[in-house]
Amino acid sequence: MMLTNNMPFVDTLSQALSTWGSALMPAVFVTLFGSAMGVLYTKAGAIDSIANWLLKPIDKIQNPDKKVVYAILAFICFRILLGLAGMVNDAVMVTMFAIGAVVFRKVDMDRRHLNAVLVIAGTIGLIVPGAPTQTNIMFSLFLPDYSATVYFVPRLLLMIVYIVLVCLLMLHYARTDRKNGIHFEQGRMMTEEYIGKLPPIWLCLIPIVVVIIAYSILNLDATIAIIFGLVSTIVCLWKYYPIEDGRSRVDSILKIANDGVLLIPIQFMLMVLPTMVMTMTPAFDWGVDALSTCGVSPYISFTLLAVILVAFSGAGAIPSICSVALAGFIGQSMSMYACVMITLWSCTVFDSLPTNASIVIQSELCDVPLKKAYPTIFTTTIVATAFVLILATIMSSLGVFGTI
Repeated sequence: MMLTNNMPFVDTLSQALSTWGSALMPAVFVTLFGSAMGVLYTKAGAIDSIANWLLKPIDKIQNPDKKVVYAILAFICFRILLGLAGMVNDAVMVTMFAIGAVVFRKVDMDRRHLNAVLVIAGTIGLIVPGAPTQTNIMFSLFLPDYSATVYFVPRLLLMIVYIVLVCLLMLHYARTDRKNGIHFEQGRMMTEEYIGKLPPIWLCLIPIVVVIIAYSILNLDATIAIIFGLVSTIVCLWKYYPIEDGRSRVDSILKIANDGVLLIPIQFMLMVLPTMVMTMTPAFDWGVDALSTCGVSPYISFTLLAVILVAFSGAGAIPSICSVALAGFIGQSMSMYACVMITLWSCTVFDSLPTNASIVIQSELCDVPLKKAYPTIFTTTIVATAFVLILATIMSSLGVFGTI
């Protein structure tokens, strides 16, 4: 983009980076605290405790189809709980994999589908309405008066449509494998079981409830809500954290919270940089003007713009999309929440491309080549979310998410 638009490399990158810093620093702090909370939950065994609680009824279900559907729903509910607490996908990826492996062993499903279920859970982590998710935080930073709970029912309905679609698709894969005699095999999956006494489920749920009350009921800032959740996590699970030799409990907890968490701002920067540069180019301005004056419905035009930007940066494109929305769509031809819903579901479609580093890493963890795992990912995320994106665009054009 810089080369074909005759833009100076150093000045363009410097301006893009400075824009990133001023725009996303508040979101970075929320992400850091949410990541620390996820890591602490993992190390204390709280995530294992919640997973065991949700998966316990599976052993009593005899019908194999019902068992598969319940297992997928339980796994999705588990991710929704983590999303309500503001936990970030990257901070709980390995833990989600380990729990997913237990789910697949219980329902005897081929591990080539496991990566798809992990991506489904990650998608759910982006779209939970009313939760301090990364997407909701970024929308609140760039759109005045945005609320994560407004139009809660239709937003929830779109999420339910997606969940129903993926459950039907996973059930189809399970039936086909069962018919062909394909069963679960451990392979060289890198699973790691928690060693030690698990905290009781009621204790594990307290920090999540604290975040829900602070963010969704008291309407506190997301940073404050997640800080409350982080403090609650430390207090409630205090005696369950492993203590390293030669370290105090406080020192051990600080080390656990720090491990790997500080890499996430770097990932944020790399995600956002391509769209920051793109929106500075004359070609992009020309494209926006062309779409806005070509006579096509603004809902279709905005969907195309969102898809183009998201294809480059995933959810990191939200700041740039919000700028475009404010400049040419919100208040002129579309409501703010119509733009939000189209942006949100555009993110879910293109955040599942095979270039996504998390998908590649998860394939390695599952001991399945990406080429073999991707067909399931493609149908359960890209195809299913594209269908919901079309549905969200239609609902927006009908005024379900407000009118100007």
